[in-house]
Amino acid sequence: MSRPSNQTREHAERLVAIQLLGYPRGRRRESVHRALKGIGREAIDEAIANLENVGVLIAAERTLRASDALTHLDQLKLIGV
Repeated sequence: MSRPSNQTREHAERLVAIQLLGYPRGRRRESVHRALKGIGREAIDEAIANLENVGVLIAAERTLRASDALTHLDQLKLIGV
């Protein structure tokens, strides 16, 4: 199976991050997968891992939550969605 392109990975990361904004207690991993069903499970899981590695989100076994930094940037209106 081929790996997603950089553009596809970045797109998936953006979409995952956006899914977490406005949910202070986080979202269930499965609900993020359902919301992004057109992206593909493997790309979403890779995006989650990458975002966790750089500190954008906090991943528990079943829950994903925006990091304090991502939440703060959103509150400053630096993330325009």
